[in-house]
Amino acid sequence: MDTPPSANQDALLTAVRGARIEILAFVPLLNNINLASLLRAAKSERGVKVYLLTPSESYWNKGSFTGWLSAQGVALYARPKLKSDAFVVIDQRYAFVGPGVGEPNLLYAQRLRFIESGPELTGRYNWAVDQIKGLNPLKFADQLDKIRPKSQR
Repeated sequence: MDTPPSANQDALLTAVRGARIEILAFVPLLNNINLASLLRAAKSERGVKVYLLTPSESYWNKGSFTGWLSAQGVALYARPKLKSDAFVVIDQRYAFVGPGVGEPNLLYAQRLRFIESGPELTGRYNWAVDQIKGLNPLKFADQLDKIRPKSQR
């Protein structure tokens, strides 16, 4: 019997809520307000290190919460043309993989997979760390300055 989509989303949100050390996420599009709010709370209320990696093309996507998270102090990294399934690695112990990570849509949530340890988790974690190496986190105010007309700066 398949797990209901809402249970997959609930498990992801519960895991993020329970993170104690680090959350490393690659999310091409983050328009899930529940996940965004929990990532912010993990950082600001519990001191969890939160790293968010996204394709630079998605940073300004309408409906994405990546800019909001950056303004809240979450370490946001962007590289152009990143390709991978969305994933969240929590405390380097387990991960959730699939389009249901960043999307609240229940059809996507059906394809959300749970991974507990092993080579796939390690591979995804290492891939994200490699993408972040050498990058500075984006600062929301700096990004605004790039698009804001000079007369408003």
